[in-house]
Amino acid sequence: MKTVAELVEQIKAHEIPLLDLYRELESSASGRTEKLLAGQMLSYQKFQIKSLDLFSGQMPDKFHSFGAIVEDDVNVRSGAAPSYPVITKVCKGTPVIITEFVGNWAHVQLPDGQRGFVFRAYAKSES
Repeated sequence: MKTVAELVEQIKAHEIPLLDLYRELESSASGRTEKLLAGQMLSYQKFQIKSLDLFSGQMPDKFHSFGAIVEDDVNVRSGAAPSYPVITKVCKGTPVIITEFVGNWAHVQLPDGQRGFVFRAYAKSES
């Protein structure tokens, strides 16, 4: 039986080459709607590949949904309030595991395994 890490690498080996096909689809699209749809599909493919990196860290005990950061330079804090120290900053498009919502805050795990809180409006849930 394969490990999660082996499966992630196998999936990435199949998915990464598809990026070129999605780029080609986007460049071949002629109408406005076709271009928007193809561009969105390319974005989803990129997000899916980046999301696989979430499996490289330790899995959290809780899971609400997969998500993404929707603003640039978002502070990740050690607690669910602006008074807590900033652990790191993340940029728009960063995939996260949302473990729970605490008031106006989302508890997230980043692709490198770090965990912290971001203001809820900055973490879009994919569920």
